[in-house]
Amino acid sequence: MGSRVKLGLYTLTAEALFVFANDVVTHMTGNPNFLTPNPPLLDLTAAANELLAAIEAAKNGGKTQFLAKRKAVANVQKLLKQVGAYVQNISDGDEVVIDSAGFDTARKPEPVGILPAPSALAATISSFEGAVDLDWDPVAGSHSYTVYMKDSDPDDGQPWLAVHATTKSGASISDLESGKFYWFRVTAFGAAGSSPVSDPARSFAA
Repeated sequence: MGSRVKLGLYTLTAEALFVFANDVVTHMTGNPNFLTPNPPLLDLTAAANELLAAIEAAKNGGKTQFLAKRKAVANVQKLLKQVGAYVQNISDGDEVVIDSAGFDTARKPEPVGILPAPSALAATISSFEGAVDLDWDPVAGSHSYTVYMKDSDPDDGQPWLAVHATTKSGASISDLESGKFYWFRVTAFGAAGSSPVSDPARSFAA
């Protein structure tokens, strides 16, 4: 997967947008990578100059000048998005080519490997009869969690039963025998599969 053009236009002030537009024009003018910019660089230059004039007029102007400035900002943003799309297409994801046009590249997401076990699992008495409430710290990169339960010592070799799946970092386990102790543990599931199990936690059902 190649690099992507990063715009970030809506985080820029009007003044910074003007500087960015001019910087792109400077980088792309005479650049052999971009022989036929679309839209033409002259259009972006004219829009940037209109924006600069609107910025100056709005400093001591009223509502009309403010609206004109906002319109000029939107026009430059639109043209930069179009130029960015052109650069992306011509560059075919080549970071060096994108950089030569005056654009930054978007940070590539790093793949998440094997997830750590969920931590801080707590089992507490629910306000509902025959239920236990569970809570644990979220695991970054997880898609879902599976809750396992057993009603005997966690180290006795007896199997754990998968009783609940959720995308949240908490669950309420119901239909339990009131007044009986239960053990619980949790795994997180992500792109690389299931995590190790959490430390167990115990509570009795209300």
